[in-house]
Amino acid sequence: MTLASRPALNTRRARPTPPLSRLGGRALAALGALIWLAIVLIPIAYALIQTLKPQQDELTTSPWTIPHATLDNYTGVVTPQFLHYVLNSMVTSVGAVLLSTLIGSLAAYALARIPGRINGALYLLFVSGLAVPIYAAIIPIYRFSSDVGLYDTLIGLVLPFAATSLPITVFILTAFMRAIPAELEQAMSMDGAGYLRRYAQLALPLARPAIATVAIYAFINNWNNFVLPLVLTQSDDNRTLPLAIWNYQGQYGMNVPLVLTVVVLSTLPLLIFYILQRRNFIQGLTAGALSAT
Repeated sequence: MTLASRPALNTRRARPTPPLSRLGGRALAALGALIWLAIVLIPIAYALIQTLKPQQDELTTSPWTIPHATLDNYTGVVTPQFLHYVLNSMVTSVGAVLLSTLIGSLAAYALARIPGRINGALYLLFVSGLAVPIYAAIIPIYRFSSDVGLYDTLIGLVLPFAATSLPITVFILTAFMRAIPAELEQAMSMDGAGYLRRYAQLALPLARPAIATVAIYAFINNWNNFVLPLVLTQSDDNRTLPLAIWNYQGQYGMNVPLVLTVVVLSTLPLLIFYILQRRNFIQGLTAGALSAT
């Protein structure tokens, strides 16, 4: 038999079969993901189904059936008063996010890039705000708002909202800005750039994913905040969307489909905001995890 007539040898190595322990781990992970998905989706599906029912069907039929689908709950909720609540929530939430992001980024840059003897103490002072629950400071906030004339005003909500978001903003942005290479700042300083120029032209563009992360986190907390608007506002003209649920419940009963319609509509701005910023949010979480390692 000549060399040319010999059968070609199969030089490819067979893939090793994954061990049973690895397959079992993947199966458990998939099962856990499915269980978590069910835990998340079942309440959402229940709320959406109830919003399509009249009140009498909600009391007499199965929670998972829609005998007489209707949009009367949505048309009954979307009123000028409801839209005014949405506007108040948007003004206070966005205003607080802009204020906390501006102050927090300036403080984070100073703590991370400007040398100083008291930077460590200032950083601990900012971060210690994470350990203080808002309920412990609600009475001082109320008295301060009353003394300076900010009670029952939108600006009286913007300032506490921004203050509650400031500790986590400084915490995340400081860790992110410490990871910026010092060579970049040295190159800009050699060109005559001062601290503010380096902050605006170097630190902020590089920290955009982290800023998006803290902005989304702060916006969600501000939008869903119930305690501060309840304590710091009195008139309907200055109340926010979480307090609108009170308008759809009576003294001896509650229109459940109508209340769930308010809840569903109140989540739409959060969903839209997250969809628009999801890429920056994921990049910020990834970059934050890498800078922490």
